[in-house]
Amino acid sequence: MKYVLWDWNGTLFDDLDICRETIDTLLKRHGIKPLVTIEKCRSVFCFPITEFYKNAGFDLAQISFELLAREYMEIYLPMSFDKTKCSLNKNALDVIKELDSRGFSQTIISASKTDILKRQINNFGIENMFDEIFGIGDIYAKSKADIARNWKEKYTPQPTDAVFIGDSLHDSEVSEIIGCRCLLYDGGHQKIPENDDKYEKITSLWEVTEKI
Repeated sequence: MKYVLWDWNGTLFDDLDICRETIDTLLKRHGIKPLVTIEKCRSVFCFPITEFYKNAGFDLAQISFELLAREYMEIYLPMSFDKTKCSLNKNALDVIKELDSRGFSQTIISASKTDILKRQINNFGIENMFDEIFGIGDIYAKSKADIARNWKEKYTPQPTDAVFIGDSLHDSEVSEIIGCRCLLYDGGHQKIPENDDKYEKITSLWEVTEKI
């Protein structure tokens, strides 16, 4: 194996609390019952993010997703750079260092807007630990599929050359595009289905070092 491909939000970056706080603030602002708990938020989270908003209670025929996304970012962004409110996930830094010591190439593939993604990574001083960092061009978090296709075209990996590590079913879809193994961290934004052999789950990031 040569390549370790990481998701950012919810996988390496623990922003669950501020995401739940942000979506609840938006729900209340628009007169909708808040989710209240992290577990409820995880149970309705999905890609594309428009579907997450619908699951959370927004009627996108009445309130535009673009407006909600802008309002979301206005609330979320300041908190995302506040280390008293969010941090790297437990063991994330140790795992990155361990994989680096083994000679793996590590890349981040995210549905976050690229400039925001890089600022968040730089906030922890770990940008130099990754060979490449890929985000998207807007704040609407539609998909990572195009990034995955471009990465695959550039590196043409064999199935055993890479592993994708994420926290959502979309990350499993991304790994299928690349044609590689996927490890899903069941402590991130989306609750991974129980008793489904399709998904290889981990409950701690340190398990990555034991499975590859």
